[in-house]
Amino acid sequence: MLEIAENDILQSLERDNPWWAVRGGATPTAFAHTRAYFAQFRELALNWDIRRTLILMGPRRVGK
Repeated sequence: MLEIAENDILQSLERDNPWWAVRGGATPTAFAHTRAYFAQFRELALNWDIRRTLILMGPRRVGK
């Protein structure tokens, strides 16, 4: 069985969760970057005059 050092696990967790290092309650969204089509999608999603379904498609696990 592969043994992984505890230090390696902690480094990986800290790299994947940078908000853990910030004191004072930073949230994961504080480190999020703006998506390329967010503004356009938000405008369409909040427009009640559009009488059709709005679908956001894309690869899995990419932060849609």
